[in-house]
Parts: sequence; structure tokens; C-alpha cells
Amino acid sequence: MKVTKPRGTTRKLILCDFDGTITQEDVGHNFLNRFTRESWEDIDRDYVQGKIGSREAYSKISRLIVGTKEEMVDFICRESLLDPHFKSFYTFCRENGFDLKIVSDGFGLYIEALLERHGIGGIEYSANRIIPKSGGKIEIDFPFHDPECGNCGNCKRKILRGFRDEYDQIVFVGNGLSDRCIAEDADEVYAKSTLYNYCIEKDISCWHYHDFSDVKKNLSKKIKGIIFDLDGTLLNSIESIHKSFNYALESLGYKQVQLDELRILSQNSIVDTMNQLVGPGEIYRVMRLFKEKYTELVVDAPPLFVGARRVISTLKDCGLLLGIATNMEGEQAKKILRQANIELYFTTIVGADTAKKSKPNPEMIYDVLGGMNLPEEDTVFVGDSVIDVETGKNAEVDVYAVPTGFETKERLSQKRPKRILSCLEDLIEVIGNSTQG
Repeated sequence: MKVTKPRGTTRKLILCDFDGTITQEDVGHNFLNRFTRESWEDIDRDYVQGKIGSREAYSKISRLIVGTKEEMVDFICRESLLDPHFKSFYTFCRENGFDLKIVSDGFGLYIEALLERHGIGGIEYSANRIIPKSGGKIEIDFPFHDPECGNCGNCKRKILRGFRDEYDQIVFVGNGLSDRCIAEDADEVYAKSTLYNYCIEKDISCWHYHDFSDVKKNLSKKIKGIIFDLDGTLLNSIESIHKSFNYALESLGYKQVQLDELRILSQNSIVDTMNQLVGPGEIYRVMRLFKEKYTELVVDAPPLFVGARRVISTLKDCGLLLGIATNMEGEQAKKILRQANIELYFTTIVGADTAKKSKPNPEMIYDVLGGMNLPEEDTVFVGDSVIDVETGKNAEVDVYAVPTGFETKERLSQKRPKRILSCLEDLIEVIGNSTQG
């Protein structure tokens, strides 16, 4: 997906990690397990804990490695598998004029062997070098080490910066510890596993992916429609929901619930959450009281998030179709949007009373897609909750999550949405020029 508007013919570079990214497993880990004479895991533990860099770790481990080049290549080719979608991704890059290069903190010996085995040996790569010596011993050379950084044997960040003048956009695809620095410099990041957790912790914008079919799909995606959740996504209604809960609970003699407690309980719909707080048979009375207060606080004077109106109008001006999928009643949602003077921006509005089933069942998304006359692959669902992420995934629609409701960024990240936005306004930049197909 294009994030920035192209300047004429945009030169795009895709830099890919190798171990655990292009391959299905950590080849280097398996390689060291096979060819070290004694345990190397204490050294690896120091590396994982940040006590030493990979260059120092490899230098220590090299003294433990014994094996001929032929034995090493044979083992790697027998025991290692590429991501089954990588070869087609490489073809996709060539067909679209994207340059693809490999940057690895592993060893060129097995990268070269595996690429040749799969008929794609022409891919340019940078990695640490194994130099065979007599008696089955080896040395490790670090031709891409950066002494100013010192952490990695192969400094991926330095390599990226060396390409800056040649390319308009540099995309990085990775998964591990050695990918952290380069992720901070790349224009666009695809992350999974350890790297994904690091990006979430450090507020580095990234796309989550499982394999290269996901990366290919996202790079070629042409968004034509966006479906929004309402509460916590377009409406800054968390405080109003909290007040409405306590109004309803107090009216029936129940103890008030604190906002932090409500955040923990609110993993499902409002009805399901309320069921956890009241006795059997009282759900209808308490929900009537909740809706009464909520209408007073939200429906008559909708508290749109700052910037929400600009985001919606900008997306509409770009030619996108917009829809609403909410677990509140459809007529109530329409009244809120009407009161906020944004109802006419939306092609289809589906609520819990008009859908066959509520979220996280995908039927609601299907109903909106039907109203917009769009397929799943051309659409994005934007929501603020775990339920929203689950709903989008159940409907096979990409989900962009915003931590502006009851859920934290960390909680949302556990469900692996396609993207986590810091706020709704990020949509304008993220979608950029890739809205027409």
C-alpha cells in the first residue's frame, strides 16, 4: 500500500530479513545447533538480554563451530524451508518495478545455498560471512559491521541509509531482534513476532503480516471503502458510556463501577458487560435505563472525536465509500450521525437491530459490504475494540485499530490487527494515494 504520493515514477526498495522472515524458521539457530561442539545457548542468552551484540556473540560462537562447507550446505538445504509465498512475492516485485534485496544478520553461506536451491539465486544480499579453515574450523567475517553502532554483525540500518539517495521509498520486512534499528528508519515496516512487539512498544508504525502473501496483498491493495465502528472510534463516548452504566446500576440499587473496572469488563457488547453486573431477569430494565441516559448524553449532542469530521469528509472526497457497523441500534446510530451532520457521508449504516447477528459475528460486516457493493479485499474496517478486530478477521476484512476506546494499544496488538493507528487522523496519511483501483 502506498503511504505517500508518488513523485513521478517512484523508486521503491523492499529490504527483507532472512531468518524467520524469508525462511519458515530461524535457519541460523538450527545451523548452530547442528555444527557447534558444545552449548552456545549461554552466549545467545547474553545476546537476547542485550548484554552483548550479535557480532560479539558470533565471534565467541565461531570457536565452537566445526564442519565443512559441503556438510553445512547439505544440512541447510535438507532441513530449511522458505516461506511458500516468497518466490511469488519476488516475482511480484520484479513485475511492479520494485527492487528487492536481503539484509541478514545471519550467514551468507546458507542464504546463497537456499536461494540457489529455489531458483532465485540472483537476489542481492548482505550478510555475515563464514570463512572455512582447515580441520573443519571456521572464521566469521563482518563486512557490513558499523563500529559506531556495534550491536549487530551486519548493520541493517547502515545499509538502508546507504540506499537513501537511490530510492523514494524503502520498505522493510522483518521479524527479529536484529531488525529493531532498521525498523526505526524504514518508510514502511512489515513486522511479526519479536519485531512486531518492539514496534508496538516503541510506537513504530507497522503492518502486521503472517507471510509474504500478506505483504504482497497489502502492497497491491486498492482501498475503495472503509467501514467504521461508532462508539470509541468516531464518537468520544467512553465517559458517557461510563456515566450511563452507573446511572442504570444506581437506579436499581447496584454499586457504581469504576472506569478501570469497566475497561476490563468491556471485552464484549454492552449487554454482555451489563449481564456481568446485574442479577438474573434485570437486564431489560437496566438496559432501558442505560439507553435513556446514553441518549441524553450522546445521541442529542454527539461528542465526535476532534478531527473525525475532517477525516470522514477527506476520505469521501477521495472517492471512498463509507459505512457504519455498530452494536448499538441502527436508528440510534443514524440519529447520532444526523445530529452530527455527517449521516449523508455514509452509504450504509448497520446496527445490532438491523443485522442478523451482532459483532463479533461477521454478518454485520457482510451487510455493510452488500450495501456498499464492495468485496472484502477492497475494504478496511476501522474499530477501537478487541471485538472489532475479531469481527473484521471473521469477515476476512483488514482491520485498522485505534486505541481511543476502552482498549489499550497493547491489548489490541495481542489480536494482531493489520495496523494500529495512534488516532483517527492517521487514516488520511496511511491510505494516501492508494484509494482508487
